[in-house]
Amino acid sequence: MVAPAVRRLLWVACCLLLPVQHAIADTLSASWAGGERGVSARFDGFWSAQRNALRLDRGWLYARNDADWLYLFVDLTADTGPDRGSGRDYLSLVFDVDGNGRITQDRDIAYGMYRDSIRLGLQRFHGPGRFTGLQPTRAKLAAGFGPSAASQRPHRVWELAIPLAEIGAKAGGGVRLGLRLHSADPQFTEERPPGLHSDFANLLRIQLAGPPMIMSVITARPDLAMPQSQRPRIGAIVGRVDSSVLRRLQPRVVLVPGDAGPSPDCPLPEGEPVDRRIAEGGFVELVYANRSSKRRGQGGWTVYCPDGSEAPIRALFSTQIPPTLPPTLPDGATAEWLDYHGNRLLGIITGLVGDPDMVQRYLDSEGEDWSIYRRIQGRGDTINYLVAE
Repeated sequence: MVAPAVRRLLWVACCLLLPVQHAIADTLSASWAGGERGVSARFDGFWSAQRNALRLDRGWLYARNDADWLYLFVDLTADTGPDRGSGRDYLSLVFDVDGNGRITQDRDIAYGMYRDSIRLGLQRFHGPGRFTGLQPTRAKLAAGFGPSAASQRPHRVWELAIPLAEIGAKAGGGVRLGLRLHSADPQFTEERPPGLHSDFANLLRIQLAGPPMIMSVITARPDLAMPQSQRPRIGAIVGRVDSSVLRRLQPRVVLVPGDAGPSPDCPLPEGEPVDRRIAEGGFVELVYANRSSKRRGQGGWTVYCPDGSEAPIRALFSTQIPPTLPPTLPDGATAEWLDYHGNRLLGIITGLVGDPDMVQRYLDSEGEDWSIYRRIQGRGDTINYLVAE
């Protein structure tokens, strides 16, 4: 029988999933940009900090965003001819503004280049393969030619800045788009997906990043401590919860580069964790398919290579500022109610990790002077960390 609290989580998750899901060919997660940027079409530190890229047939696509702009970097490694782009090399993009998987007249838009110019114009769809003429836009485009992280041989690169307001998007939401890339030397045209100007069924998807939020640390008062004898026993904790349900309600982990990038033989965490653990000291650890991992510590996450060595990268955890702990001791009825819900939180932790020894590690990390309020806060934080991705 599903507990009421889990049923509520399932109901919220179902509400989040109500919009129709369309066929999506590929998905790319954007990183938070941290401030408005111009376009220079160079693979600089701004783009080297982006750890995710979408593989194209002849190159790579990168994406970042802030609250107002979507930044795209097209690393067209197969285009090694140094054309200037004026009427020769070109690109165009389409956006499914209303996200319904169909071309909507006067709603969905395309960006194209003015003839003999590295400048974008905006077109509105009149139907499959039919558009208005080019109109002014705030979107920006730059064409470059040089090396990148993917190839040291000089090649064509494009950088774009698209106003989120023009494509009906917001930070933290999603964008569905397609792009056409043309090279004059060597000659080729790549469309992702094919037929993007007449069919929106299989557009690419970019998951936009949301702004990081500040997490404060609250020190518990010793006079609110719960006696050791009142701590729950692991054997009394029962119940499991689907981590995918909780994960839909949680903020994301954002990777931030350190002074040096990771070594080539140290793959970074990607995809969803394959294992969720509580390590010695009560720290949450997420393990990925390539055996890299992230461990939650004070102030963020530490990233580890598959061989166990620490990677030269750190990760920040975004969450909401928790409320101030109550200043007074609870009365008998309130203490019993709080203790009940504290035990239920511990039951969720048990269900997520499935190992009594790991749960004991977490209990051992709870301070002797922690009040019931602090325990509830700590257990809630641990659940957040376990389902962060």
